[in-house]
Amino acid sequence: MNNWLSNEKNQKFLSWLAGGLLVIILGMWAASTFLGTNNILNWLLNDENRKLITWIGCGLGVIVTGLWAVSIYFDHPDPKMASHSIEKTKQKKTKRRKE
Repeated sequence: MNNWLSNEKNQKFLSWLAGGLLVIILGMWAASTFLGTNNILNWLLNDENRKLITWIGCGLGVIVTGLWAVSIYFDHPDPKMASHSIEKTKQKKTKRRKE
């Protein structure tokens, strides 16, 4: 998990995701403030509107899950980089032992 979070591409993805959630929350707050809470509750009590919200939510879930799967599939560590970093770590440990 720490390797995933240290990747700059994944950090950017999380930033976009958090920003999107913030925009949604602020939009809902603004709508309830300007339209009135009763109007939103009445809108949500309508069965057709709840179905629409469900479809939108499920669609976003599918998109996020797909993006997650694609990022995991293409996020293969480079074996050359891994062996190089292992060699560097071994060299540092050897230097510390000699000192």
